Amino acid sequence: MNTLFDIQENRKARKAERTRVDILEAAARAFARNTRATMQDIAAEAGYTVPSLYAYFRSKEEITQGLNDLVNREMMSAFDLPYPDSLTFAQKLELLLRHSLEFVDRRRDTFAVLMQQMSDIASEEADQPLSRFSLAHLRVADWMRVHTTPADLGGRAPEDVALLLMGVFQTFFIHWLSLDRPPSLTDRASLMVDLLLHGASGPHRDFHHSP
Repeated sequence: MNTLFDIQENRKARKAERTRVDILEAAARAFARNTRATMQDIAAEAGYTVPSLYAYFRSKEEITQGLNDLVNREMMSAFDLPYPDSLTFAQKLELLLRHSLEFVDRRRDTFAVLMQQMSDIASEEADQPLSRFSLAHLRVADWMRVHTTPADLGGRAPEDVALLLMGVFQTFFIHWLSLDRPPSLTDRASLMVDLLLHGASGPHRDFHHSP
């Protein structure tokens, strides 16, 4: 049973987390306007003084890292959503991609900034991108184990199919970021699934509709 002290501490923790998220979202806006935004710029955007900002983040690099962690958590949350057993594997996969890509569409400026900001961090911490990729790969492979049968993957290991999916996703994502007026990436989910499951020579199929 939670004591009054526990309840108060939980409230403080939730409030602190909300404040951190508010600061990170303000940082994303500041970086979108100027990739060289300073702590002063971020503080002004967030409506805080610089000393108050340092109570939550020790540096601009820590803010960038926090922003990257935030978008990763939000994207990965798609793996925890319920997927009806009545759907085929292809339909579940498209639904998973749509959940993730809808978030990516909304945060395009943030992702564009992070691609630049994180490349600077990665040059100093070379093992970080590799470890993040490995964790994401495990998450995708675990999802496939839950939502597929051996026949769905043609007898292939979920880890191998997960690598292919991540490659398709990343290629579409990087191309989309490079465009000045990009179309909705969410609308490409069906094509990604089609290419993954049937390749370039197979007949096009729209998995969004019920079979």
